[in-house]
Amino acid sequence: MKRKNPARFKFFRHSVKHKRPKGVKKKSHKLKRKRRQIAGFLRKWLPRFLIGALITALLGGAYYLIFQTETFHTSYFEVTGASKYVNSTDLKNFLYSNHENDNLLFLDAEELATNLEELFLGAQKIELKKRYPDKLHVQVTERTPLAVLTSSQYSNDYMVDKEGYVLGIVDSTAQDLPRINYVGDLKIGSFVNKDLVPVYSELLAALEETNVKVSSMSFHPRHVSFYVEEGAHVLVDNERNKFQALEVLSRLLRKLTLEGKKASKIDLRYDKVVVSY
Repeated sequence: MKRKNPARFKFFRHSVKHKRPKGVKKKSHKLKRKRRQIAGFLRKWLPRFLIGALITALLGGAYYLIFQTETFHTSYFEVTGASKYVNSTDLKNFLYSNHENDNLLFLDAEELATNLEELFLGAQKIELKKRYPDKLHVQVTERTPLAVLTSSQYSNDYMVDKEGYVLGIVDSTAQDLPRINYVGDLKIGSFVNKDLVPVYSELLAALEETNVKVSSMSFHPRHVSFYVEEGAHVLVDNERNKFQALEVLSRLLRKLTLEGKKASKIDLRYDKVVVSY
């Protein structure tokens, strides 16, 4: 019996191809393409969707926190710096009555500070600082006495600041302040002639620089008058430069001394100096 050639059978085995059913290959390619399209779509839009959802959630939470809860509503007012000329209790009562439960996020601190300065005139400046979530700090800078006003109409003397605001009756801390004879009404918590104290300050500096000695001063709506050491009554216009006026006065007093003359009145309110003997 002849033996079969194994090489022939081997060749035959390897030459046989197993064919897939018709149409399976096409379906496989379409499925892969769909999967790639879905994966690309997800890669492109899923992060955007997640970010959008996160932003929406944050905005919704913020809206709820700000507008639907009392988290940022003012519930406490802290006042510092108010003592002598601004009543701390009155200031707090005003704030609690008018601004408690205001939304601190939308509170106009600058406008409120301006309103408070107009109401509490004893304050030179008021500053507001928001302290989240629900506190408002109020820093008061009170006015500083600059001079003492005396008047024959009143039994008491009164302290005024640089703007002419009457702070109150003179106390022990104001005994060394310069004194001004004032003609007019004096009322605590109101203003005298606002030009009065600046004129005085300018005049005081000019007197010190020119070394002119005076015994007393009086201020009037349009001029200031004082007596010099030599006894003359001097009048100076409020609008005139005080340093120039006092330099003219100083030269005139030296000239009168050299000439042995004594003036009773020196009027510096006009362009030409008027001297009376």
